[in-house]
This record gives sequence, structure tokens and C-alpha cells, in this order.
Amino acid sequence: MNLPLQISEVILSEDSLPRATHPSVTNHGLHNSNLMVTEVRVEGLETLDYLDNTQNRKRCTEQGDALTFESEVDKIYLSTPTKIAILDHEKKGTFVIRKEGLPDAVVWNPWDKKAKALTDFGHDEYKHMLCVEAAAIEKPITLKPG
Repeated sequence: MNLPLQISEVILSEDSLPRATHPSVTNHGLHNSNLMVTEVRVEGLETLDYLDNTQNRKRCTEQGDALTFESEVDKIYLSTPTKIAILDHEKKGTFVIRKEGLPDAVVWNPWDKKAKALTDFGHDEYKHMLCVEAAAIEKPITLKPG
């Protein structure tokens, strides 16, 4: 199954956000890409510290020269660069995520076992999906009211 690749740009500005009446804290990221996961590599996160959600947020340091995917991945990379590249070998293209104001990045794919346990996720959808998102996890951002 080939799913179409959708590339989106999300720009949040003072005028585009709803006005809150009380402070709210956020550490959520923005979903970015759907790709054939076994045919991609993610570059730009080499040698960075990350929290591994598959190991109770154990703090680790990335050792490889690029991320490739052969099993479940659920990592929060800390203090990431403003540019992260996704190289798609199947489509022979590179997709670049540029971020500003969100210091961290989440990389997630549930792989087969966890995908089967997710009620809103098809059993084989993990093969065609990769979540790479800018986030503020280690130091959540407080949005002031008004």
C-alpha cells in the first residue's frame, strides 16, 4: 500500500492563537510526516541526548550516524537543531523539518506489536508511518493568558 505524502507548514503567531484567560502549560509537538518507515533515515539527531519512552524515559545518547527503523521507536531528543532531515530512499527525496521556538524533537513509530494494541491504528499502518515532530518536552512552555 502506498500512502500519499502530505507536507504541511504550520505557523503559529500571536494573532493565530486563541486568547486564554489563565496560563496553560504545553509540551505537545506537531505531527509531521507519513512515510514508508523501512525506507527512510532521519539525520540531524546524531550524538544528541534523548529520553527513551520504551525504557521509562531513560536518558541516553544517540550513537548512530542516522536513525533507521527496524523496531519500535519512541524517543524525545533534547536541544535539537533547527533543521532535521528525513531521507526517503524509496521516493529518492529529502524532506526537511525546520523548527523555531521548540527545542526538542519526538521520533515515534509503534512497530507491529504496539500497533496491534492501538484501537485507532491498523495492524500494518506502522509500516507506512513515521512521526517526527518539533516539541517542548524537557522544559514545557507556559502560554500566558491574553
